[in-house]
Amino acid sequence: MASNVDVSMLFNQEHTVSVVLSKAQNYFSSVTELIKKLVNEQKLTGVYVSLNRPAETIITSFEQKGIDLSSLIFIDGVTKNSGNKGKAKNTIFVDSPKNLTDLGIALTQAVNGIKTENKFVFFDSISTLLVYNSFDKSSKFAHFLALKMRDWKVKGMILSLEKESDSEMLEQMKMFVDNVIEV
Repeated sequence: MASNVDVSMLFNQEHTVSVVLSKAQNYFSSVTELIKKLVNEQKLTGVYVSLNRPAETIITSFEQKGIDLSSLIFIDGVTKNSGNKGKAKNTIFVDSPKNLTDLGIALTQAVNGIKTENKFVFFDSISTLLVYNSFDKSSKFAHFLALKMRDWKVKGMILSLEKESDSEMLEQMKMFVDNVIEV
């Protein structure tokens, strides 16, 4: 992602829900830059849901990029699924990306634990959700997630990789999000 990306275009209204499309080759650098702008520049507190990488790995990368980790709560859907226990600070561990009920509960706990009104939820990623769940279950969860983001009055971003297999999911999601942004 180019360093001149204006995050405000993602949030042109007070509480928006956006799908963020990223190419696979620059996905993590795009994510890192977005989180850095949200946390360090816009001074938001947020929840980062990872179904792709262990929280410990993300935390290390974010630290190296100078991201204020005290403003983040992580939900890790990878570590326990790989047989590890997980020890990262400020992290809620979910057994598997298949367990959508536990994922929803963890999200609710994390968002409710943030006492400031200026908060965000970054969901990484709907593409991974499709690997572990059927299209119908993933679509219903994405709709639930968008509704909850509105209910929580957060700035919500749902990451999706740009690939043809996700095009049907993207079409579904366009019905219940405010923006689709390519990075």
